[in-house]
Amino acid sequence: MTYDVIEKNMPETAINHDTGFVFYEVDTNITGKLTTSTDDAISSTLDAIIAQRIDWENNEYARSNAKLYCILTECYEVFQNMNGLDDESRVCQSAFKRVCTAKGYTFNDSTHLTAKVVQFVFGVEDRRRISSYSKVLRTAQENNITPSGLSDFIVRNRGIDEIRRGKVDVSDDKNKSSPKKSKMSAETQGRAATYEPVIGTVSSETISQKFDASNYIHSVLFLATTEDGISFDIRRVIQEHSVIKSAYVQLSKSVSEANIRKMVIDDAKNQSDDEPEDTD
Repeated sequence: MTYDVIEKNMPETAINHDTGFVFYEVDTNITGKLTTSTDDAISSTLDAIIAQRIDWENNEYARSNAKLYCILTECYEVFQNMNGLDDESRVCQSAFKRVCTAKGYTFNDSTHLTAKVVQFVFGVEDRRRISSYSKVLRTAQENNITPSGLSDFIVRNRGIDEIRRGKVDVSDDKNKSSPKKSKMSAETQGRAATYEPVIGTVSSETISQKFDASNYIHSVLFLATTEDGISFDIRRVIQEHSVIKSAYVQLSKSVSEANIRKMVIDDAKNQSDDEPEDTD
């Protein structure tokens, strides 16, 4: 099919005349429902994407990849809604887990969140396709590509297979985003302080006996005194969550964007050990 034929049957705003690619407008009303953070919103959003996927497979696959990029964009937006560390993102994550259980999907905790969303929408029959699509979304996330810029990102990098092979060009990308502190609670921002360089290490059997491993979440505080500013006497091991939370809130005012970025990426990578492997 030539571009001339396509143009005769497409709205003017759907055609990029410089490249000839046909771009579909993402239905933002679907993903907008996620703001309610309910099980029904997650379920209905993903069901709507599945319906589009089936329509694409049955009617449009051979003609154009534009619809596929649109579906991947919506998957990416669903992923982004759940990938934050703020309270709203965690509510969406919990709702997604319940919806997966209700639909009969089971995932290991180590499976990357992008792979979970892609498998939910595209099914589990084609592992190579799941791996390729989730690699594209993961690569976009690692390079801070916004959902609105995903289609351009794929086209500029010569398609899904090239991105899957690791051949990615993100130079001068206008669709990049950066972590925004405003979308995180002060407590979550403050936890990024744990990604600062280590300035000292303490190893003590006595301290270890005071430490409760079952009550450890991200951090532990030490109450210490000093007389010379060189040697420090540790008086207490503090693991009360309310005290640690207050410390995070205070530290949130001084953490860097770079450390926030490291924390977000590290949290996502901790879930990626059980992804399907690429096979050529």
